[in-house]
Amino acid sequence: MLNTGRNPRMGFEPRLLNSNNETANGFFKCMKLAQEEAKAALAKAKDNMARYYDQHRILAPEYKPGDRVYLDTSDIETTRSSKKLLHCYLGPYTFECQVGPLAYKLRLPLSMSHLHPVFNAVPRIRSPAAVFFRW
Repeated sequence: MLNTGRNPRMGFEPRLLNSNNETANGFFKCMKLAQEEAKAALAKAKDNMARYYDQHRILAPEYKPGDRVYLDTSDIETTRSSKKLLHCYLGPYTFECQVGPLAYKLRLPLSMSHLHPVFNAVPRIRSPAAVFFRW
């Protein structure tokens, strides 16, 4: 139906026959037109949302194996007593390989062996220049 976007099943599907009743034919045409307009409006809204989302999207940084990168500590648990006293970035660590489209593997020291070495590209991994010039 038009308001829910679903077509309920009745257990059997009636055949589409031309009715001799003009009112029924008019209602059918009106509902068909309303459904087509709703589909067009939904497609237009989807395109608009994608366009506005992509305007503010930044591309993931590209690294080569051997590059030195810093690791953002916002989601890493440490033994520090307060987040205020925690370093903003750890590293630099050596970039090993790209695991997925937005996932990178780092070579971590033994003291950080409790962490999984694969991290999300944005915003956890930063280039060294971005750390020094962040203010």
